[in-house]
Amino acid sequence: MAAKPPPPMLQVDTREKQPFTFKWSVDHKQIAGVVSSKMDAGDYGLVAFPRLVTIERKKTVGELYNNLVGKDKYERFIREMERMQDYKHRYIIVEQTWDALWDKRNFKFAKRNMNYAGAIVLSHLIKIQADYGIHIHFAGEKAQALTLKLLLKHYEWEMNEVQ
Repeated sequence: MAAKPPPPMLQVDTREKQPFTFKWSVDHKQIAGVVSSKMDAGDYGLVAFPRLVTIERKKTVGELYNNLVGKDKYERFIREMERMQDYKHRYIIVEQTWDALWDKRNFKFAKRNMNYAGAIVLSHLIKIQADYGIHIHFAGEKAQALTLKLLLKHYEWEMNEVQ
């Protein structure tokens, strides 16, 4: 039986404004720590396996809408999705639940599109998922826990492959 691997060091992109701290996980030695460094794509990854997994975090469906509507922002977001192709596993985690897509209060700024902004976002997400193989999760308040779980599982699986 293989020895248990050491806890992983997580990476957070330097451009992440309010990153997850994973404090509990550091305190309880689930992870070795979190290092802030520039990532080529996404916001979270594993230091030991830089091209294994990347997670793009979106705080709100409104933020997603802003990334997906408007030519310049959309093209920038799609370039990010293209850069994510260099990773074996790719995720977008939204810090709101699926229901937030259907609440037009989340899109007040969308003015003329407010009533169907959620449908616009969903349409783009379906295309992104199909075209780029990116898994999309509406995690709500469990976004940090899901991010950690995905990173830990991919680390564990990769370490088992290496041994």
